[in-house]
Amino acid sequence: MSTAGGIVSYMKSCLMLACHNIKDELLTAVEESEAVFPIFFIPRRLHLFPDKLRVYLQEMIDSIENVDYILLPMGMCGNGTIGLVSKAASIVLPKCGDCIDLILSENDLKAKRPTYSYFLTSGWLGDDGSLDTELKRTIEKYGLEQAAMVMDMMYKNYKDFCIIDTGTYNIEDAKEKIMPLVEITKLEITVAKGHYGVLRKMAALDFDDNFVIIPPGETVSTKHFGI
Repeated sequence: MSTAGGIVSYMKSCLMLACHNIKDELLTAVEESEAVFPIFFIPRRLHLFPDKLRVYLQEMIDSIENVDYILLPMGMCGNGTIGLVSKAASIVLPKCGDCIDLILSENDLKAKRPTYSYFLTSGWLGDDGSLDTELKRTIEKYGLEQAAMVMDMMYKNYKDFCIIDTGTYNIEDAKEKIMPLVEITKLEITVAKGHYGVLRKMAALDFDDNFVIIPPGETVSTKHFGI
């Protein structure tokens, strides 16, 4: 098992596979770090289906050539990254459960997330498959009354929609987009302070103890995350 290894030389080639949900935070971190590697954003809905996510990521990894490091800023992501292996490149992952843990933490992955909150950022909204568009699609298909029943069932175990304010997007726009769902479910909107310091480290290839580096030929496992 390989662990973090400090700042990686920019002579090494890197490529990142990332989720749309943290696009604003990631692009800000990349800009501030003056990173120069390519970033590919995976299909939005894959994080809802870990097995499909794993298959997609593995196919992408198998297609990548002439790269030393494949960066995956997503942690375990519902075990969607567990079982991945690269024959030629090292895989780098933040040591966290998912991207929510990643952006709730400042410079170290230690933040405790509140229970019964449905976390989101601007990246969770305003695109195909996002919360607000799913609501519109459900209303169009079933009508408002039945759509409300569906939404109540989907979010019955949550007490609020918690917007993670990372300072990388307009939070009032996010509130406006989520408001129709709030009105139907009667859940509150809360705001939690977010960060992208660990993402900035990743963009700068500063792989400290917040990261795990899995060498070529080694399979990603829960042990890499201390589980």
